[in-house]
Amino acid sequence: MGEYQEIFKSYEKKYMLDKEQYEAVINKMSSHMEVDAYNKDNKFYMISNIYYDTPDDRLIRASIEKPAYKEKMRVRSYGVPGIDDNVFVEIKKKYNGIVNKRRTGIKLGDAYDYLDGKITAGMLEKKNERINRQVLGEIDYFKHFYNLQPKLYLSYERMAYFEKNDGSFRVTFDADITTRRHDVRLELGNYGGFILSYNGCQIINAQNGEILFERRINPEMLPYLEKKARKNGFALFTYHDDTIITDSPENEHIQNEARLNNLRIIEETEFSAAVDFAPCKCMLVSDNEEALIGLEDHWKRRLNGALDVFRSEPYFLEVVPCAIDKANSLGALLEELDVKREEVIAIGDGVCDVTMIQLAGLGVAMGHSQDSVKICADYVTASNEEDGVAIAVEKAIIAEVRAAEIPLDQLNAQARHALMGNLGIQYTYADEDRVEATMPVDHRTRQPFGILHGGASLALAETVAGLGSMILCQPDEIVVGMQVSGNHISSAHEGDTVRAVATIVHKGRSSHVWNVDVFTSTNKLVSSIRVVNSVMKKR
Repeated sequence: MGEYQEIFKSYEKKYMLDKEQYEAVINKMSSHMEVDAYNKDNKFYMISNIYYDTPDDRLIRASIEKPAYKEKMRVRSYGVPGIDDNVFVEIKKKYNGIVNKRRTGIKLGDAYDYLDGKITAGMLEKKNERINRQVLGEIDYFKHFYNLQPKLYLSYERMAYFEKNDGSFRVTFDADITTRRHDVRLELGNYGGFILSYNGCQIINAQNGEILFERRINPEMLPYLEKKARKNGFALFTYHDDTIITDSPENEHIQNEARLNNLRIIEETEFSAAVDFAPCKCMLVSDNEEALIGLEDHWKRRLNGALDVFRSEPYFLEVVPCAIDKANSLGALLEELDVKREEVIAIGDGVCDVTMIQLAGLGVAMGHSQDSVKICADYVTASNEEDGVAIAVEKAIIAEVRAAEIPLDQLNAQARHALMGNLGIQYTYADEDRVEATMPVDHRTRQPFGILHGGASLALAETVAGLGSMILCQPDEIVVGMQVSGNHISSAHEGDTVRAVATIVHKGRSSHVWNVDVFTSTNKLVSSIRVVNSVMKKR
């Protein structure tokens, strides 16, 4: 691995750019910068990552709050690796904009085995004599301290530049960012998830193109649809692969549909004869909304049980197989994935999205939707032009994982000269239901035999439970300890750092009950402690 850099120190600044801004920056810097060797023929190259986190996503929770210090661990590859290809296991730490990154090269299969606990760091060293042992030691400590597990696949395309006269100055542009929380494997590449196409006529596994569910229109119905379209003066089209087949290529709405979806238009004057396959849906197009409504009402009576019709836009009348809509197809997918509808967020803007919005645990309508769509939604977000989807995700998902704005740095600083400081206790996470802190096993907290003192464990437990109760209290209330009792199950030895995790058991008006578990850096349970706090009014 000698050809790869393993230790980095840099200062980084990140910005969000739109396409116009990106092009302007490229134009300005082109005479001063040169393209990275990875960007062959001035093309973006792919970077893929697996990010590791605690079972409760503690690292990302902390990162979202943009603290002065944050850290992460990931497995990174350039491109899509095979199981025997080299990847990098990295620890990245950032303090006040200064980034320290340490990494070592490992075969992907070995990285999986090591990070999943199937082999130890020592076994990994024996398999790869060229591994950076110092970096591996840091990774090993980090992995065990946080009890890490693979949580997120993230990939993007990168264009990188170096300053011609100063190779240390680097500018990178990342685009097409994709994430997933299932199938967190680098060798699977960037494939997304599942595609529900044609208003639910198909469910496609984007990983391998497998069609999990499909309904199509009987081709024998096409001459009838074509006859009705011509009788009413409507344009007619359907989709096939990356094309639109139509008898009216000059129609404005059909041209817009092709442009929006990057599809090529094929003209066929004898529509039903040219379409020699079973289409998923057909579209009738007209600016005569009244005529479309009339045909829709007629077909709902005439075609009942054979085909379904609905207007997705004032100028579109869609014809689909019977009993097909987005809700039915989404329900089939949820059953396949064993996902409850309460766990689903659906975002839509059209009439055809209504059933899906109603099925989901949280249904969101875009701000530019028709009123008939908005009234069916649990929440109305902003429009497309106002980043409505991003706002909905922010409110529905990201806000749920944000840590409470507890000033841990200030609390740790204030406690320097109190019991906490004397024992080396440091808060690491806090919200209304959970508080965590660490404490070193050293001369301040050990027994004469070199193991953690049980009284120090109780003090650590009271410390985290006390902060938890203070967070829950009103401004005119104070917290005092009533009772603490614990079971010491195993030992922690000098040189280790233990971690206390406090979770609320009972949240009453006058008392709080907390359970506090104390773990070693290898996640071995040392003590299980119950703390009861009394909540009192200030005098």
